[in-house]
Amino acid sequence: GPWDASKRISGPFVVIGVNSGTSLDAVDAAACTLEWKGELLVVREVGPLHSVAFPDQLRMSVAAVAGNEPVGIREVLLAERGITDLYIQAVKEVLTETSALFVAAHGQTCWHEPRSRITCQLLNAQALAHAVDLPVAHEFRQGDVARGGQGAPLSPVADAVMFGAAQHTVAVVNLGGVANVTLLPAGAALAPLSAQGEDAGPCNLLLDGLAGRVFQGSARFDE
Repeated sequence: GPWDASKRISGPFVVIGVNSGTSLDAVDAAACTLEWKGELLVVREVGPLHSVAFPDQLRMSVAAVAGNEPVGIREVLLAERGITDLYIQAVKEVLTETSALFVAAHGQTCWHEPRSRITCQLLNAQALAHAVDLPVAHEFRQGDVARGGQGAPLSPVADAVMFGAAQHTVAVVNLGGVANVTLLPAGAALAPLSAQGEDAGPCNLLLDGLAGRVFQGSARFDE
């Protein structure tokens, strides 16, 4: 794994992370400069950043794919192509300001049912890699789900790297489409896999829906 000293990169290196959440508002890409300092993986800098908003038609298509009503495989693949195009656009914008070693791309979750060992994120990683001419790391949840895990949340290891240097327990709360909480024991930065996290319940998914009803469709979120 990345904490294997024999596989570490010497000196600073840049990775571009790109993600889209359950709120279906935008694809966000961010360059992150990292460096190993002994046993610590240190975040040197975050940025440049770029967001690409979801077109209304794609938002509706992805919502349909993620819903409970049946859709055809062509609709699923068209939604995946649309998501992939947004990922390509976001990463290319970041690459106008920096170079990178590789891209880490999550994709758009359309179904997550770990008790049945099912999780699906819409993204054509091969198309993304070809378009930006960089290796792409992807399918972050599948390995854990295949081993009987929940495959979520993903944030605890990143939280440990960014906030785990404290010598006391730290709680990190992420208010996304679904809220989740990470508990970091003292010194978690040296042992990121010691971080624990779980989903706490719906957050912006409900707030965005409420805003849409209150403002009768003129706003998709509470500004």
